[in-house]
Amino acid sequence: MFAPNALQRDAIAWAVGSDRYCFFEGEQGSGKTLAMALALVLLAISEPAVYGWMMPTIKQGESSARPALLTAAAEWGASASIKGGSVYLGSSEVMFFGDADVRSPDRLRSMNFAGGVVDEATIIDEPALEAFRSRVRIGSARLMLACNADNPYHFFRRNWMGDAEEYPEPLASKPGPRLWGTMADNPAISAETRADLESSLTGARYRRWLLGEWCAEVGLVWPELAEVEEEDDYLDVVGGCDWGSANPSAAVFLGRGVKSRAWRVIGEWRYEGGQATSVDVAAALAAACARYRCGRLHVDPSARDLILQLRMRGVAVAGGDNELLEGTYAVASAARTGALAVLRGRAPALMREVRTFSWDPRAAAKGIDLPDKSSAEGAHSADALRYASVPLFGKPSLRPRPNPWG
Repeated sequence: MFAPNALQRDAIAWAVGSDRYCFFEGEQGSGKTLAMALALVLLAISEPAVYGWMMPTIKQGESSARPALLTAAAEWGASASIKGGSVYLGSSEVMFFGDADVRSPDRLRSMNFAGGVVDEATIIDEPALEAFRSRVRIGSARLMLACNADNPYHFFRRNWMGDAEEYPEPLASKPGPRLWGTMADNPAISAETRADLESSLTGARYRRWLLGEWCAEVGLVWPELAEVEEEDDYLDVVGGCDWGSANPSAAVFLGRGVKSRAWRVIGEWRYEGGQATSVDVAAALAAACARYRCGRLHVDPSARDLILQLRMRGVAVAGGDNELLEGTYAVASAARTGALAVLRGRAPALMREVRTFSWDPRAAAKGIDLPDKSSAEGAHSADALRYASVPLFGKPSLRPRPNPWG
């Protein structure tokens, strides 16, 4: 017999009630998608019509929302089938939309929904969210919206579900219950999965995803990037380079320990001549790559001429990944788990930057997570470390989902 958990019972209670809106928040991976699917199946059975389900991408709808709906229908003993990308629940149809689809007038033109779901609302553009909401306008016009916590000044919290004391108007215009979910509500999340997340997440990502707190990134960006002393040999050396014509150019070199199997910053290189040409920088950098036996150098992708000059000198070069936030988190996660550290005394310029490399409070006040590169030390070696780290550790998702129905 179907035995709903606490979050699912609250979602079902909303579905049989009369509130137009319902907001789902809390820890990521808490089963919000399945809870909304259970509520939507109830709505579709009681009021046959067309319903919409919006996510950041159509692919997420296919991999997450659609199987959740089929599971929910089975729990309720309702008939369900897939036709043309939609899920049919008896006489009702559930259509799936991605953020890009909603921003296309042709995709939504003439659509009218009796109800809908918005999943991952904090990573959907506000105009797209409003466009979708405006189409939920026939019958009871019920709408569920789920998100993982983000910056406290994010538009979704501010304009849609903000704290009543801080933002009185949004809740007055969009009243509805706010349901809280935890990983404990989701039996698919194992203790090992949570332990893995706890070991790799840092700062605001830890507080947002594992505690469900709306908080800004504050303080140092890489507080856990430490210097270590160890006796080891380092192989498989890779490097990262940040290019500057008027500003310093910087490179860092990482090697993998034979004993530890962890990556260490084994050296650095700086060119601070001012108004340097790519020819000057390439000549000096190629010599540094040879000295550290660098197998591949990941360079600021905007430095096209420098990349060409380095290749002419026989350096194996690849364009670096310039996604600032993902690269920043890649370094933070690797440092937290001990997969990345700096050999003591080998990279003094990098460590000077790390000690002042902080999150930008001005950006945070606008709901944006952004490292501040304007300190006196700059972030030239820090950028070089990002370029070297992403190929080694990968880009951590900005919104991890440990199971498809989180």
